[in-house]
Amino acid sequence: MAEENPPSDLDAAAVENSVATVEVAGARRSRVAKRIGLVAGVVALVGAVSFGAMALLPGGRSPTDAASGLLTSLGNEDVLGAGESLLPGERRLVLEPITNLVSEAERLGLLDDVDLEGLQGLDIEFDGLTYEVEALGDDVAWVAISGTLTLGVDLADLPFGSLIERYLPEGWEADAGSDAEVIEIGDGFGIAVVKQDGDWYVSAYHSAAEVMRRDADLEFPQDVALGYPAGAGSPEEAMEQAVLALADIDLRAFLDVIDPDETAALRRYSALFIEEWDAGVADLRVAMDDVGFSYSIGDIVTGSKQIGDDTVAWLTEIRQFSISIDMPDFGEVRVVRDGDCLRIDVPPDFIDLLEMAIPDTGLPWGELNGEECIDASAFDEMATADPAAEGDLEAIFDFPVIGPLYERWFSSEPQGGSSDWTIQFLATEHEGRWYISPTGSSQMWWMSFLATLDEGLLTEIGDEIQRIAEDPEAFEDEIYGYIEELATEMGIADALGQPVISPGLLAPYADMPLVFLVWDEDLGAATEQFEEAFGGQVALDVIDGPDLYALWLAAYGGDAVAGLSADFFPSGLLVGPLETGMLVEIFGWPTILDLVPAADLGLG
Repeated sequence: MAEENPPSDLDAAAVENSVATVEVAGARRSRVAKRIGLVAGVVALVGAVSFGAMALLPGGRSPTDAASGLLTSLGNEDVLGAGESLLPGERRLVLEPITNLVSEAERLGLLDDVDLEGLQGLDIEFDGLTYEVEALGDDVAWVAISGTLTLGVDLADLPFGSLIERYLPEGWEADAGSDAEVIEIGDGFGIAVVKQDGDWYVSAYHSAAEVMRRDADLEFPQDVALGYPAGAGSPEEAMEQAVLALADIDLRAFLDVIDPDETAALRRYSALFIEEWDAGVADLRVAMDDVGFSYSIGDIVTGSKQIGDDTVAWLTEIRQFSISIDMPDFGEVRVVRDGDCLRIDVPPDFIDLLEMAIPDTGLPWGELNGEECIDASAFDEMATADPAAEGDLEAIFDFPVIGPLYERWFSSEPQGGSSDWTIQFLATEHEGRWYISPTGSSQMWWMSFLATLDEGLLTEIGDEIQRIAEDPEAFEDEIYGYIEELATEMGIADALGQPVISPGLLAPYADMPLVFLVWDEDLGAATEQFEEAFGGQVALDVIDGPDLYALWLAAYGGDAVAGLSADFFPSGLLVGPLETGMLVEIFGWPTILDLVPAADLGLG
């Protein structure tokens, strides 16, 4: 752990010779016998060289050695050699994911016979390089680099797999050729290096932090505001502390259980931002109080298990919490859970609004009085249920191109064969203490998704993409058809794709006029739907767009109609029982977004 090492000065040679000139040319190795290259590797390496957020940077005896070692490895197109020279704590976050991604790409037919020790098809040359070392602290330095980079890519040498080759035009190799670009390196370009156990390594996290510090023109922090994270006694405790810290917006407590290798740079630079963070959190709490919003959390249940060489942790449920919000014109809405008992207190007027907006749901509206105990275990089962088993996502699976990917993911075994669909996080151990790894978790999720795919499925998707490219108008028709199918399945449209209006929509508001907005082209269909639904018991009338625009402007001011004009304002449809003259508003038919009392517009 870098923070625990005793302070040590920069090597005398590095200080005395802070400017060194190194010529790197002709170091490329030829691996003609192998088809090597990597499309993703091309992008990653170009990004690393261009922007300085290095993920593959070698170490060495001095800061200059670390920087020159990087460029030598890149000149040899040696990914694994470069990765081995990363700061040891960051190495596992780079080498293993790259190796796993290449293996998956080969399995899926995207790549074939990739050699990460020499990426043929990618040609990198550096010329006239100079390095200038700036000591930032006893064990951290900035190496500014200038010179020339020549970057070339020969597409014909890239090891495309059978799936990629399927969609390449016949004879493409003859026309591929190679392309090279000369890039001048300098103007603030550089990398941060860190000394650990007597040797210097490049740190991707410190490089990113140092770039941001320099862009902000701030002094390098001499004090570290956040110390080495204490961690937790078990994966479950680390998960619990992370959730509680997030809920309390407590950055210090959160970083205390986040993998120390991933937070080393953040903690080193914390003095630059921690006071502003605290002030921002204080302002947020004041704003929450101003709008009548509050919450508390306790009694968190977590779990963990071993999956191969990894340990994963997850949040099972929060058994104690309370949430309260003051809703204008309605009053306080409060939700409290205590164990298996859930109590929800909702003002009666707001319940009426909910019943109108989402009718025929079977929800226990009568129990939302703050006294009735609702079984909370039912909500827990909904949160962890297999989404595919319920059939609610069937329409999503029909979405062109990406629908099959969703279907394969949801129909596969959950992560690590877990019995439910809770989101799992990678837990890591350092010197007997446990932490949560955000970077490792995201990598685990991606690999879990890729494991559900196969070349056959990707071939079907590739064929679909090719078909869409050849006939985009047909694809547009398919999208409209899918939207109608989804609306029908969700109950907001009938089998013909026409909006569905429930007679129960008006029942709760027999004595409360509202305004219903419908875009002009849908006005006829909406009127017909209402007349059919209510059998002449409901009055219908139209307020044209310009008249309704004037009412809206007078009632709510210019901000309410910003970006709209009287000519393009939707018409209003007067709808209501004959005895009340009720008006209902829907903005962007058929989705209900807002309900406005007609009295606010001088109507009713």
